[in-house]
Amino acid sequence: MKKQLVVVLLNFTITALLMLKRMFVLESERGQGFSYQLLKRLETWAKYLDFENLILATGVNQPEAIALCKKCGYQVIENYEQYQGVGTS
Repeated sequence: MKKQLVVVLLNFTITALLMLKRMFVLESERGQGFSYQLLKRLETWAKYLDFENLILATGVNQPEAIALCKKCGYQVIENYEQYQGVGTS
């Protein structure tokens, strides 16, 4: 039996905002679409729970994460809240 490891850290707020802060797939399992599938399921879940916004938090040193976000239709926005002024965010 083949096992995959995906780790997700979510941050809920009272403002109807769901923030995806961490998503990790083992390097040996990358390139098979696990992150894409997981993100699409999280989007469905967020809609079901009536979240108004879904933010994917990543940094400039995460080119794979940025590519996934763009592939899924997300846009880069200005840093906000605790990330304002952080050059790597």
